[in-house]
Amino acid sequence: MFVLVRTVTYSALFIGLLLIYYRFVRNPMYIGAGLALAGAALFYGSLPLLGYTAVFFLATHLFVLWYEEPTLRRSFGPEYDAYSRQVKRWWPRV
Repeated sequence: MFVLVRTVTYSALFIGLLLIYYRFVRNPMYIGAGLALAGAALFYGSLPLLGYTAVFFLATHLFVLWYEEPTLRRSFGPEYDAYSRQVKRWWPRV
């Protein structure tokens, strides 16, 4: 079981590192933090930590929708709109 948890944790970290570049997703730091929380929850077998991870992702999503994106749109206008069309918010474009 430990090997499976370790494999999943390292896989999540690897995926997070791949998403670091802003050309794949717009919010790589939030994704990386969430994956680290999820990896810790799996490693420790902690359901409360897994629940905290879900709350973290929900709060982050709402923050991005209600504050971050409107602020960036006001600051950068058409440039941010073009960037938003090219790069997805959470899932990498294939």
